[in-house]
Amino acid sequence: MALSACGGQSDAAANRATSVTGLRGTPLSEPFAKPTFVLSRTDGTAYDFARETHGKVALLFFGYTNCPDVCPLHMANIAAVLAKMPWEQREAIRVIFVTTDPERDTAERLGTWLAGFDPGFVGLRGAADTIDAIQSSLGLVPATRQPSADSSQEYLVGHAAQVIAFGRDNVARVVYPFGTRQDDWAHDLPILTGGSSDNAAAATQRSSQPNVTVLERAIAPAVIVPATDSTRGALYLTIRNAAAVEDTLYAVSPVGGGVATLHVSTTSAGPLTMKQVRSIQIPPRSLLAMLPGGHHVMLDSMPRRLAPGSSLALELQFARSKKVVIQGTVVTYAQLDSALALQRASFSAR
Repeated sequence: MALSACGGQSDAAANRATSVTGLRGTPLSEPFAKPTFVLSRTDGTAYDFARETHGKVALLFFGYTNCPDVCPLHMANIAAVLAKMPWEQREAIRVIFVTTDPERDTAERLGTWLAGFDPGFVGLRGAADTIDAIQSSLGLVPATRQPSADSSQEYLVGHAAQVIAFGRDNVARVVYPFGTRQDDWAHDLPILTGGSSDNAAAATQRSSQPNVTVLERAIAPAVIVPATDSTRGALYLTIRNAAAVEDTLYAVSPVGGGVATLHVSTTSAGPLTMKQVRSIQIPPRSLLAMLPGGHHVMLDSMPRRLAPGSSLALELQFARSKKVVIQGTVVTYAQLDSALALQRASFSAR
């Protein structure tokens, strides 16, 4: 497999492989089973690669955040394709990025960098010799430091340029070299998950009727504090699933720009903490009320000030229901309790 600091695949990697029917990635002449290793996530918890990705399509890549082209292009292309995939296929895929530069890639830096592509991407860290051993076990040349072209004090890291794809049977049969296009990912990922490559989800009858309240300021762990500016806030939804099957909220997008991420507050590990989540399940024939101290949506980098009394359009994406565009009302913290009470009352009356 190719070793690259900022370049493409080697000819040998492509020439030694035989064709894998239906896939555009580079097939492996000798498929191999998923390795067993445990590294640290960006939140400090242990991540057992084989166990956490069992039965999933696992896209494993070794790179670093200061990489000038290979790493960001791979992550950006995969993220762009995942964002357009049907929920069932998207949830069957895990993207795991192992840093080959643990000295500079702190947990915070790695987590922030990956979240810029997709908050569901998993960033892993470990001792350099441990990472080297894992790469060697996969037939990869361990990463090496290389001086930068401009002779600055910063260095580049030569690393394998391929994403290794493990199927849902926990076996790798294909890799994706630097230069793999979004069109190729969009073709292959549904096949790897066992779905259709036409990438079209079947639309079902809408089964949720959301009501929204937007906060003027953000929520921090354990206490409510003002945001440093008023282009950030916390959004609460009350959603009724009138269908007889479970649905899933997996994305909220502010219309006109900005970033929205799903979160849940929990006390399972002691003090109240806030954790970003990939999705929120809504049981059949139920109300899901997002309240302070529970599920909520964080808004950031909004294009305009979240002024009390103003409104904000948001698009909600569900696994089963159609997309829903709703209007949220911005209120002050003093108005929050009464606004949430009215929100719940509006559903109780239906």
